[in-house]
Amino acid sequence: MKKDVQKKNRQNAKEAALASIEMLVNLAKKEAASDPALAQEYGRIAFRIAQKARCGVPKSFQVAICKKCFSVRHFGKNTKAVPDTKRGSVVYICACGAKQRFYYGDMPKKA
Repeated sequence: MKKDVQKKNRQNAKEAALASIEMLVNLAKKEAASDPALAQEYGRIAFRIAQKARCGVPKSFQVAICKKCFSVRHFGKNTKAVPDTKRGSVVYICACGAKQRFYYGDMPKKA
């Protein structure tokens, strides 16, 4: 009985965390043009919530915000996308120097 309650509480906490993360990412996207420092802080808070709740980070968060500097990605301003056709991926290069690879096809097979 006790484990069922703990499991339900953990699931409720993860759902609340995901809702908070989604809200913070949307706020960061809105504030990015007018106040980049505030948008960066929203990204940092959202990442910390995901760590505390031990929940997976949504794909929208991964694509929208840099993992290293937490800045919102604006292609042409602080981020550049480089296609890698051999691997079937796109590499996002941030102004801070961080690189993130996103696959758009099947994962490459290891030889």
